[in-house]
Amino acid sequence: MTTDVQSCTKKSRGRPKVFDKEAALDKAMTLFWQHGYEATSLADLVEATGAKAPTLYAEFVNKEGLFRAVLDRYISRFAARHEAQLFDEEKSVDQALRDYFTRDRHLLYQ
Repeated sequence: MTTDVQSCTKKSRGRPKVFDKEAALDKAMTLFWQHGYEATSLADLVEATGAKAPTLYAEFVNKEGLFRAVLDRYISRFAARHEAQLFDEEKSVDQALRDYFTRDRHLLYQ
């Protein structure tokens, strides 16, 4: 006896979900850097990410949740590289600190 698995699954209506969380986090990160947390509105985030407000709420709960997710992403992607700069023995302490704090500033002006 065989069972048809597809007959047991309910097909959803409408368009399939095409929310790219990683891309949305990158775009939100840029907005928060450019305008700051307080000055970045949900409408700004909706426009930049291309997602609808309900999608952002479903994924992140609120603006603070999105901001925290952005920080987590930043830390996981960039912090390790930044820390390596601090321990570069070929650089002076002054140069290592300058590089540490200015490395990704170009991302602010994309």
